[in-house]
Amino acid sequence: MRRSFGFVMAIGVALMLVQPGLVQAQAQAQAPVQPQTPMAMMEAAANRGDAIAQTNLGIAHEFGYGVAQNPQEAVKWYQLAATQGDVRAQFYLSGCYEMGTGVTQDFVQAYYWLSVAVANSSPASSGYVEMIRRRDRLGRTRLKPDQIADTQKRSREWKPQKEAAK
Repeated sequence: MRRSFGFVMAIGVALMLVQPGLVQAQAQAQAPVQPQTPMAMMEAAANRGDAIAQTNLGIAHEFGYGVAQNPQEAVKWYQLAATQGDVRAQFYLSGCYEMGTGVTQDFVQAYYWLSVAVANSSPASSGYVEMIRRRDRLGRTRLKPDQIADTQKRSREWKPQKEAAK
């Protein structure tokens, strides 16, 4: 018994010494494929035009979740998703314009995106009343009546468009 074990070991060692490239090639072929990170998967979906992924990527960039905080990059993703009709993106984009986060502060644009978000959401949806309050407060405190009328007209004409990252 002991003799046969030694014989098998000797053959195995000899094969490894004679053909090290074969052993290495087999090890590489069996190496597990590294799975993509959740952030990479979300970015790939966002680049394909998935509005939910675009919004989530915008949130990640605005607040620094899993990536370096980058307000300009956040606005880019919010804009792509908002254009497609994602209400959350429209809401976050309005906040960026209202506060000047990643863009030049623009109360008309903030009011516009809040108006679009309200028009695209349901009174039963979470945050609906808060969106109306924010929009109306913004209109009362930051806009002139002609700006409100023009922005309301533009928001009624708004139509979603399919957007993939460029």
